[in-house]
Amino acid sequence: SLEQKVGQVFMVRALTRFYNIGDPDYARLRDQVRRYHLGGVLLTIPSDGPVIYKSEPYEAAMFTNQLQADAELPLLISADFERGLSMRFYGTTIFPHAMAFAATGKPENAGAMARVVGEEARAIGVQWNFFPVADVNSAPDNPIINTRAFGEDPAQVSAFVTAYIDAARDVGLLTTAKHFPG
Repeated sequence: SLEQKVGQVFMVRALTRFYNIGDPDYARLRDQVRRYHLGGVLLTIPSDGPVIYKSEPYEAAMFTNQLQADAELPLLISADFERGLSMRFYGTTIFPHAMAFAATGKPENAGAMARVVGEEARAIGVQWNFFPVADVNSAPDNPIINTRAFGEDPAQVSAFVTAYIDAARDVGLLTTAKHFPG
């Protein structure tokens, strides 16, 4: 229906934590997905100011599997794993910022990261990662881009971004080449 098609272009944010089927927060999210025919969910984790409350990957997998089962239409599940799943979950592979990969001078290292992130993400039900950062670190004092970029040389950044995207695609993970203005 037209209503379903409109709903499919919307994605809501969902806190990943332990939920049981009767949890009111889970029921509210499930009902939103069904009522509005939502197309996707962005997984994130709870925080309180500077304190981040990471979850376990098993909890995330249980959550995404249950939500997919409860959805009328298949959901596109996304997350922001710039430094891998360890940004949000315990017990996953820990990676440094993008600039550390660029310091090696080997784009294949970004590809290796993408393969691991892709396999771990797909294992918990995530199909789309909001990474890589495609910015060139042209303003070193910019606290937003900084070490999240693959470097200061546009050709080098392009090579690392391409390597990440190609390797992620090989393991079935969608990517977003993102930019932060300012």
